[in-house]
Amino acid sequence: MNNLLKLSFLFLLTVLLSCKNSTETLSPSGYKYIHHIKNEGQKPQVGDQVTYHNVVFKNDTTLLSSTFYLIEPQTAVLPPKDSVPVPIPPSYEALFLMAIGDSLTIFQELDSFPPEQLPKGITNEDVFTYHLKLLAIKPKEIIEKELAAVKARQHTVAD
Repeated sequence: MNNLLKLSFLFLLTVLLSCKNSTETLSPSGYKYIHHIKNEGQKPQVGDQVTYHNVVFKNDTTLLSSTFYLIEPQTAVLPPKDSVPVPIPPSYEALFLMAIGDSLTIFQELDSFPPEQLPKGITNEDVFTYHLKLLAIKPKEIIEKELAAVKARQHTVAD
């Protein structure tokens, strides 16, 4: 447990120190974000599988048990934009702004939401902060080839 606290502190310290040297930018949906580490390279596309670490805070309180601390990254296939909730989730949009190895913080201010739409315990003054690091991208084409190979094996076994 003590090592977990040390690791948490070092991660937050790194993010905070990086913020001082970074500038905020606006995402296509209007979220403020800061690129801490920005690599050149391919960014994920719709249908690609992404593997990433994710930490979510409400103001200064951790909301999501960070995959970074548990050393268990999240994996997701990125759906088309028209099949995600409105407004577009900040983490979804952030992943499209990143290349492998990038580290990014994106902010979701809740001041524009009608108070009656907010869950209990959340107010218009709250800010959700998402810290993400993109670890890997598996292109849609590779996923489709792997799926076809699995289906072919299943067909062979079934015969």
